[in-house]
Amino acid sequence: MKYASCIYRVLNHFTDNSCWHLNRSAQDFQDYRNSLTAQWDDTAAADINARFLGPHAEDEARMRGFLERKNVAIQQLCEKLNEVERVNDQIRSLSEKIQQALVACEEDLRRSVTNYDFSHNRKNDAEARIPQTIVLLNTANQNEFSPTY
Repeated sequence: MKYASCIYRVLNHFTDNSCWHLNRSAQDFQDYRNSLTAQWDDTAAADINARFLGPHAEDEARMRGFLERKNVAIQQLCEKLNEVERVNDQIRSLSEKIQQALVACEEDLRRSVTNYDFSHNRKNDAEARIPQTIVLLNTANQNEFSPTY
């Protein structure tokens, strides 16, 4: 939004000034031409009007139409740029959330590996003590049936 609105303001300023000057100059020219109509009432004036001034007015009208279409295109471009900026902001926000989730997952993974290592060591210790435990149980079972007085 920050870029599109700035670009639009700058382009709109230049376009508005250009259009205003163009419209003013065209209107001044047409007013001058109309004021001379009474004085220019011969075949030479008709020839000049047909060959030069008429096409000039047509060119000016086409040029103003082009400028109007350009203004519409600039406005549409700025709207699209605003949309791109909004999407970019959303992407940035989601990227930050993904980054935070990734850090949390890495921490969970680290804790899981630590817990796995701990439990694996405890299991190995327990398995290593099984033979000794069996011997102690057997000894205890034998001593239970043979009283020592």
